[in-house]
Amino acid sequence: MLPTVGQLTKEKRQKKIRRDKVKALKNSPQRIAIVYKIATMTPRKPNSAKRTFAKVRVRINNKKVFAKIPGIGEHYLQNHSEVLLRGHGPKDSPGIIII
Repeated sequence: MLPTVGQLTKEKRQKKIRRDKVKALKNSPQRIAIVYKIATMTPRKPNSAKRTFAKVRVRINNKKVFAKIPGIGEHYLQNHSEVLLRGHGPKDSPGIIII
């Protein structure tokens, strides 16, 4: 079917603006970061646990974010370690990325 005159005279549709869900990663799947604090925290309301996380500084843009340390039990991270950040963290811990 051909478009009508009204459809042709209208303005074109604007492209969707793609926004980052994780602003610290800046449109890339992974980034290198440097650890400067390690601690534990509890998740949101219905869940209860002690989640280990690290406060890290992304090397490229110097943003500071919290990153979850995966796995059960011990880890070998300490201050000034370099880690690779990727994607989103657990749903019950808001604002946290996965190492």
